[in-house]
Amino acid sequence: MKDLDAVIFDMDGVIVDSEPLKFQAYQRVFRRRFQVDIAVDDPSWHGVGEAVAVATFARLTGVRVDDPQAVIADKRAAYLERLADEGVPYREGAVALIESLAARGMPLGLATGSDREQLGAVLAPRRLERHFAALVCRDDVSRGKPDPEIFLLTARRLDCSPERCLVIEDTRAGVTAARAAGMHCIALTGTQDRQSLADADQIVDHLDRVAELLHVGGLLSGDRSSRGGVRGGPPPAVSPP
Repeated sequence: MKDLDAVIFDMDGVIVDSEPLKFQAYQRVFRRRFQVDIAVDDPSWHGVGEAVAVATFARLTGVRVDDPQAVIADKRAAYLERLADEGVPYREGAVALIESLAARGMPLGLATGSDREQLGAVLAPRRLERHFAALVCRDDVSRGKPDPEIFLLTARRLDCSPERCLVIEDTRAGVTAARAAGMHCIALTGTQDRQSLADADQIVDHLDRVAELLHVGGLLSGDRSSRGGVRGGPPPAVSPP
């Protein structure tokens, strides 16, 4: 992999292992609002929008949700409380990869389906926001993944051509959005299985493997800030696994 202008990170499932805490938040809200327990973490809610997740849990518990937006608001508050109480569960290798890319002058973007408050809560403990030239969240777009809008907006804010951006994602919807935007994509397992991520250029089980792929392509071999831009050349090639 070579001649990329930027790397764009998803947040949930890539930088932070948020699914367990979000599931606990949904459990808490459904228990308080509907007096039911969500006993099974059905994987069908992983990597989907909050409205779909609420509908999934309503189906599993057999309750009627007349005001899904109120449930979503309660879930977001409960999730932020869990982050404050338990700390941010960064995925292994995430902070090191971000810091390594930033130290070598690689422009970084973040494109997340979470809102700005959740984005800030995840990045602030390690001051990760200082490494990103573009931070884009659900508040900035009208359509969520798998629509490519969020990735195209991130590329514009990075002043990079989409075809010269690499996205790191963990869900089918995210991979679909990245590909629809014309970007290269590395998919990280953990949230969804390999079959769900099959449209990605590469599928990895650990973020250390992302660093290895970028080393192979020469992106981490030196300080990019001393090399100037590479925009305008041929599209980046993706190395085989």
